[in-house]
Amino acid sequence: MKSSIYNAERLTIQSGGNLNGLFLRNNLIDYVNIVIAPLLVGGKDVSTLIDGESISSSKELNKLKALELIECNQFL
Repeated sequence: MKSSIYNAERLTIQSGGNLNGLFLRNNLIDYVNIVIAPLLVGGKDVSTLIDGESISSSKELNKLKALELIECNQFL
């Protein structure tokens, strides 16, 4: 569906886990590109790909979205 204001068919969002979580839980994500760099950064206070409130009951399971791997490219 095209936006009537900007005539756009796609929108790219490069954000952190909190905004990713909001978009996912409100079913506003159709397609995900994930780039994995050869470097891992972690820690208990480090944001993850999807942050935000946890799913706390079975009634909220509809907020989860299964992913399907469509393509995988390795860049050397």
